[in-house]
Amino acid sequence: MKKSNGRRRWSEDDINLLRELYPVMSTCQLSQRLDRPLTAVRQRAYEMGLKTDGFNYWSKKDEQFLKKHFSRRSTKSMAKELDRSLQAVKGKAQRMGLKKSKNSN
Repeated sequence: MKKSNGRRRWSEDDINLLRELYPVMSTCQLSQRLDRPLTAVRQRAYEMGLKTDGFNYWSKKDEQFLKKHFSRRSTKSMAKELDRSLQAVKGKAQRMGLKKSKNSN
């Protein structure tokens, strides 16, 4: 169902999914799952008073990948592979206590 301005209305199911997953899933992944623009997901979450938990929305698989490769691979290449910003990868690595080896990029 669309509004007159071309935007799709938020269904109860969409709102419930947003409420459930916004705190623990990346906003980018959630926008894809809901098939909505990233800005629309962020705006609706803001209007609902939802907050992300930046420490927990990384999957265990992503954390293991970061732990395995961070010391030797470039942060830029890992950010691209994980579909995350450079700052997000740097921040997560710092919170996990990961360090670069002397020979890394």
